[in-house]
Amino acid sequence: MKFLDVRLSYEVGRMTMQLGVNNLLQYNYAPMESNLMPMRTFTASILGEI
Repeated sequence: MKFLDVRLSYEVGRMTMQLGVNNLLQYNYAPMESNLMPMRTFTASILGEI
C-alpha cells in the first residue's frame, strides 16, 4: 500500500494554523471487497487560546 498523509502546522503568537492532506498520492484501496476507502481529503484548522 502506498499511503502518504501530510500535516503542516504554523504557530503565530497564541494561534496555531494547521493544514493536512490524507491519501496525498490518491491511492485506491479497499480493505474489504466492495468497501472503498476515502480518496484524497484536505483539512484545515485554526486553534487559539483566550
